[in-house]
This record gives sequence, structure tokens and C-alpha cells, in this order.
Amino acid sequence: MSCSVGEEGHDAQQTKDNSCGRSGVLVISAALAPKTNASPPPSEMTQPASTQLIDAMKNGFPYVVDTTNRTITIATIHGAVTSYPKMSPSIAATERAATDTTPPDGTSEKSLADQISNFHVNEISSQFTKKSLESGLIDVENSYTNTAHENDFIAYMYEPSLDKIVVYADPDIANQIAAQLPSDTHQVFPSPGSPTKGRLTMGTPVRGGGKLKTSKFSCTSGIVATNTKGTRGVFTAAHCFNLRQRVLTGSGSYAGTVTHSYTYPNVDAEFISGSTYSASIFTGGNQSTKTKPVRGEYFPTAGVGNRVCFVGITSGENCGNQVHMYNANTCGWTPTGSKCVRNVIALTGGTTSRPGDSGGTVFANFGNTVKVTGIVQGHKNSTLHGPMTFITDWRSIKSSYKAKLVLG
Repeated sequence: MSCSVGEEGHDAQQTKDNSCGRSGVLVISAALAPKTNASPPPSEMTQPASTQLIDAMKNGFPYVVDTTNRTITIATIHGAVTSYPKMSPSIAATERAATDTTPPDGTSEKSLADQISNFHVNEISSQFTKKSLESGLIDVENSYTNTAHENDFIAYMYEPSLDKIVVYADPDIANQIAAQLPSDTHQVFPSPGSPTKGRLTMGTPVRGGGKLKTSKFSCTSGIVATNTKGTRGVFTAAHCFNLRQRVLTGSGSYAGTVTHSYTYPNVDAEFISGSTYSASIFTGGNQSTKTKPVRGEYFPTAGVGNRVCFVGITSGENCGNQVHMYNANTCGWTPTGSKCVRNVIALTGGTTSRPGDSGGTVFANFGNTVKVTGIVQGHKNSTLHGPMTFITDWRSIKSSYKAKLVLG
């Protein structure tokens, strides 16, 4: 049986989205009421929602928060602890979030427990096991490889509210991908986008949120850090430029050379070094020259955590996004062909990234400083959760490169 394309996607704009190309970005609407296969046991009903949510994180169980209907759906998957190593922030960080009284600017000062105190928790027993879920994700990756052309981009993830692997694909390939996947375990939604043009001129030193370019393509600079040798440089998205390629700033200054490209399936990130770099980021609109120093890292609780921002050469600074999940997956076109990435962060609730924003800094404002969460990868329009931006987790980059964040 082949998978049918979800009809909800036909209401979306039918413009072709060249999302994850070198000049690009990837996206996921009105919240859908979660499907409940079973009511929570009476003993669990007496536990606070925050306790159940933290327990789900500790067990590695997927969950989705529907703030409109004030429900949390948790799916129990056998062996999920090893299946979802990066599903959520560290448990220690999550437990701290429950009593955190110093959130980023413009966000609620309520604790995690207070934010979801009157949420109803639905617990379902998933049709997937660790092995079958992994197999289902691989099936999606193979369908993309068999179908996609340059600039085609998809996002895919396990969706607890449907107990299926959902795929958001460009309209021109959605039906072809759906035909290769079983409908009882997968659902494909056509997901167009609206690419626009924009620029943010930057000279040196290079900092986050500025324009990086070659003779053909442009992306956004992300996070300034040092590599294992202590060399300072900047991370951007690996789908932007080739290894050993010379890169310029928006003003034409030398931004550095791509010296490392530690990418798929671990991270969509590459390291550019050889110029001068500032541990700060651009803020404001895409013509702004305002900057803020980087003072640390920030990873909010998925679904109910505080808001984050991103900055890109097309979009400028955009805030109001919320971490939806830490275990989304994407496939896109790179300088070396089609590639897929696991465990990317999905953002919802705000303005999405757009072509050219790839590599840009994702962060939270803390007064006159910022703390980083990751770098922009792309976007897709989701029938289930609205416009969605995907980002590469800074912790994955740091781990893969043995990198160290430079503080301003």
C-alpha cells in the first residue's frame, strides 16, 4: 500500500521553495488535536504534568505539546532511550528549567511546572519499536535519494499525535515520495515555501548573522568558536560552501576558507577560518549594523520552553520561535549531492527562516547579550504545526568538532 498525500497541504501556497540550496534555508499551522490511543492510568493522572513530561524525557519518549488545546501527548516506544539521544535538553537542564526565574527577554517568568500545570497528558503506546522506527526513517531517506533533484528539500520526524512518521516535501516530489512509503506508518504532506531576496553587508571581523558569499552563492555566518587546535573561526551550514573553498563577506573582504566540513548524518555545519572573528552577532533588520556579544549557550525545554530568535541575511532578526522538538530530521541538496541529517531542532510559533538565512545564529536575548542555541538549516510549512524552521544544535556541532564557544 502506498502512502497518500495529506490533503491539508493543498491549501498552502504553491510556490516552489528552493530551500536548502547554497542560498537557502528548510518548514511545518494550526495545531491539530493529538490522537489518543489510550487514557492515562489513574496513577499517572495524579502526577503533575511537569513530572510526567520530565519522566518522558528521562525515558527518551517522544512527546508533542499542543498549547492551543493544552494537551501533551507522550508516546512510549520500546528502547527509545537509545533511539532518541538528543530528543530534549539534558535532564539536569530540564529540571533547572522547572524553577528558572531568569528567562530570556520577552518570555514568561513562569516555571515549567506553572506553564503546564493545567495541561492534560495523553499517553499512547506507539506502533513503533526502536528497530521499526529506525527502519522507517531510513525508508524516508531512501525515498528522497531516489526522487529528489537539486534544491529539493524535505523534513521528516516521528509525530506522536498521529503515531506516524510525517514527511514535509516540496509539492513537485511529494507524491513520488509518498508512493514509496507505507501509509500505515508514514504520511506525506506537500510543503511549498516563498523564497525572497535580501542581504546584510558585513566586513571584518566576521561575526554571526552576516553575509558570507562566493561568486555564485550566499549564506549567513553563525557561531564564532575555536577548533581542537585553538584556531578561531566561524561555523555556518555545510550545505552552503565546498571544503577548501575561499569565502568572502558581504562587502567583499576575505572571510576565510572552509577548513572542515563535518556533516551528514551528524551535523550540517562547516568551519571557516583564516580571517578575524568577533564573538558577537548582528541584531535587528537585515540592513542593521547593531551587534550584541555572545555570553553562553541556551537550550529551552521543547514544547513549553522560552522563545528563541534567529538572524539571517534575508530575514534579519526574528524572535518568537519556540523549540518544538529536538529530534527532527531533514534531507537536502549540498555541494556534494543529496544528504540527510538526524536530530535537528525544529522551531515553531514564529517567522520562519528563508533562503539565504542558512547558517545564521539561533539565540536568546538576555538584555544586551545573547546565548546561542544553534545555526539555521532550513524551513518547511507544516500542516500539523504551522511554519517550522530547522536548526543544527550547537551541542551537536561542538561535539562533532570538539569546538569551544568563544565568548564576547
